[in-house]
Amino acid sequence: MSLLIAAVMIYGFGNSIDAKLLRAPSPRSPIVYLHAIVFSAFVALFVVQSALIRARSVRWHRHLGVLGVVMGAAMPFLGMATVISGLKRDAPSLAFLIFQFNDIVSFCFAFGLAVWWRHKPEFHRRLMLMAVCFLTSAAFGRFQTGLLPDSPLWFYAGVDLLILMGVARDLVLLRRVHPVYLLGLPAALAAQLGAVTIFSTAAPAWMAIARGLTQWDG
Repeated sequence: MSLLIAAVMIYGFGNSIDAKLLRAPSPRSPIVYLHAIVFSAFVALFVVQSALIRARSVRWHRHLGVLGVVMGAAMPFLGMATVISGLKRDAPSLAFLIFQFNDIVSFCFAFGLAVWWRHKPEFHRRLMLMAVCFLTSAAFGRFQTGLLPDSPLWFYAGVDLLILMGVARDLVLLRRVHPVYLLGLPAALAAQLGAVTIFSTAAPAWMAIARGLTQWDG
């Protein structure tokens, strides 16, 4: 699963990283490059951590976990700052910000619980998987035209499909679904549906919040 998620990230962001980051027509904020580095390192660390557990190197997994906590804690701030730094202040862009906000909040909940239950492996591993899956929304959104319909619902379908693979693994090997998925997946679906509804209706309350968030960038 960690390798599949990495592949999704590489393919999704690989379609835009050259034109929008490495050879951007106008200078990008330093925060954008910092976010790209931390984001890439976090996904790479997720792959390494998964491999260490598979190799039963629990000691190294725990040592590197400290680095993972630091990077994971920085991700929401870097992510939101990056989005806002390149955001156009028109109504459609402000409405679309709900998707990035939802992804960040979903990641924070799953990642925070994963850290809290780090001594409960069966909870920790599934929560970490869900946390990283939530980050793939932006990658799915950058898939080449024609692979996915141009709709946030399909971006989220890709995220949910990855999580459902974890559910399928439980059903095949354990003959049951872990409580993390039983509670976490419906909660994620509800949050995604709420984000789509807010975007579709350009809810006034959210638009006011979005305008407030953009003030961080001056």
